[in-house]
Amino acid sequence: SPKYANTLQTEPSIFWFVRSRAMGHIELTIKEKNTGKTLFSDSFKGSIQTGIQGVSVADLGVKLKPGKTYTWHVTLDYETGDPAENAKASGTIRMKPASSKLAASLAKASSEEKVKLYDKAGYWYDALAQATSNIQSNPNDAAPRIARADLLARHGFSEEAASDKSVFRSK
Repeated sequence: SPKYANTLQTEPSIFWFVRSRAMGHIELTIKEKNTGKTLFSDSFKGSIQTGIQGVSVADLGVKLKPGKTYTWHVTLDYETGDPAENAKASGTIRMKPASSKLAASLAKASSEEKVKLYDKAGYWYDALAQATSNIQSNPNDAAPRIARADLLARHGFSEEAASDKSVFRSK
């Protein structure tokens, strides 16, 4: 598997999974991989929600440059006083413009088809962002959540996929 995942966006969304809800701090850092230069680093205090969480780097004032690789790290510091309960997530992302063929396919694709097109072309961050957007557009429809769960499962994120599927089982 590649050491990074691609995005078409200069301002993509990044996502992480949270097992348990609590109050605490969320620390987020984004760096340029080759130089180690920090593009963003901040800590937010508040309620940490369960499930798949994300942030658009546009909201952080960060823009990725084509062909460059970036790393991101999220640390969830729960206010329990037990460091063993803290959680970390990280990833490596590379901004890679779309081929003209992919751009043409995406232009005429439905939002459901876009998830598959992004995934097939190796644009993991865009596939996950589109799948998440589809859920937000139709929160009471199980289909977009199942599509995201299938995407997650295909990439080895079985716990995250099960969490997505449980949303409708628990209602």
